Amino acid sequence: MGGLPPFFYSMNNIVFELKQAEDERIAGKLGSAKKRVVNIIKSYPNYFSALVLLGLIYADEKESEKAYHALLNAFLINSDNDNLKLSIAALSLDTRKYQVAKYFLSSIKEHSAEYFNIYAKIYSALKQYDDAKIAFENSLRYDANWYDTKFYYAKCLADLGLTEQANKCLVELYNSGFATIEVIDALIGPEVNDCEIIDFDKHIHHLSNKSLVDGEHYVLANLHHRKGNYDLAWAMWAKAKELKLSKERNQLIQLEKDNINCLQAQKRYLNSAKPSRSFNKPVFFISGPSRTGKTTLEKILSTSLSLKAGYESTLFDDIFKNVVEDAGLPYQKNYLFSILTNQMIDSFKIGIDQNLETLCGSSNGFSIATPSVIYGALSYMQNFDNVYFIHICRNLNDNIFKIFTRNYKEGNEYALSIEAIKNYINWYKQMADIILSTYPQRSIRINYEDLIDNPNDIVQKISKISSIEHQSNLSFSIKGDVGISKEYKKYF
Repeated sequence: MGGLPPFFYSMNNIVFELKQAEDERIAGKLGSAKKRVVNIIKSYPNYFSALVLLGLIYADEKESEKAYHALLNAFLINSDNDNLKLSIAALSLDTRKYQVAKYFLSSIKEHSAEYFNIYAKIYSALKQYDDAKIAFENSLRYDANWYDTKFYYAKCLADLGLTEQANKCLVELYNSGFATIEVIDALIGPEVNDCEIIDFDKHIHHLSNKSLVDGEHYVLANLHHRKGNYDLAWAMWAKAKELKLSKERNQLIQLEKDNINCLQAQKRYLNSAKPSRSFNKPVFFISGPSRTGKTTLEKILSTSLSLKAGYESTLFDDIFKNVVEDAGLPYQKNYLFSILTNQMIDSFKIGIDQNLETLCGSSNGFSIATPSVIYGALSYMQNFDNVYFIHICRNLNDNIFKIFTRNYKEGNEYALSIEAIKNYINWYKQMADIILSTYPQRSIRINYEDLIDNPNDIVQKISKISSIEHQSNLSFSIKGDVGISKEYKKYF
């Protein structure tokens, strides 16, 4: 008999075992379900239904990479199953294989809410928020009540600076019975949106009487903030940072070392190099510490100077990586541009120009607010004479408060303590000072408070350094939060 379990000798038994595994998966017994399916696949490695079920079980276990490969094996057996393609596209999104996700979506015949939802999330991940907005709206046409789509649509609207529309969408979710932690978190916070519908006392009572998990400390802190319980709010924010700091202290130390090394490396560029070429469209690097209003500025410039807002586009990093790897060199993050030969710089320009032509259309230029541009902005300005640098800063206490009370979903070790935040803001200023002193004709420092008070004046100054004609005396609807730290100064 070879020692195999008895059920392997009858196809009827295999079908029965697979049905048992499906039932166990539904009941949450993932370990037992997986064991059954693995045994089936050992004897029948090309059993389509078993491979699909194994992929779904891995997905339930949050093992996205294993789930992806199991479903990919199923696809190789049956490549004409649209539901399978949707599942693989969703898993490709989870594992940041965005082009793979687009490939599987492109061959799906029947479109659905989930189809457009996955496309929208791809665009959001790539910071292509205008395209994401259209995809979310298409998804909602198929299913207007799908919580997942509606919530991420609201986040997309917020990323585009459409605050009122985003709030309206979130309020609809809240009133429809979706008062989830994510929705409450998006409706409240130090930004202080007008949301009278929130039952603050109810949610404070609920969260105060449970064991808080990741992210919930911030929600409770924000609820206390809105109620004016400032000491309780700060205690919750501090607790959240303490928990993260205990996990990431070594990363914070390493980050500070990396920052110092980068600053020292950048000082070699203090002697200005002669610009040698231009991009087909001017590029604006908008740089500054986290939470200083870079997105707000981009939105204003997209209207007044007709710039295409790239938000946190990784365009320059992506093309730079391609050029380095095509030359057979090992790519490392934050590589200095000086390693490129003239031929490689030509290739870099071609790659950027091709992408700018697609991204910009009839716009006057392109803006990027990706945090990492601070590392390479000086080198780009040396080699291309229509690259501009805008450093935005704000009141120190307000900036500290905004960073400390922000629940960053990834890394960002600089946000884990007041001391780390101060060092981070100071480091940004030092880096920007080098660029501003080297290219004063093509760079400018602006204050967030001035931007809120008189955006047209800021637009005029940026127009002057770039020689791009601006639309004057535009009316901007900007909700600023100047002075937001006043209740918390004692903690700084």
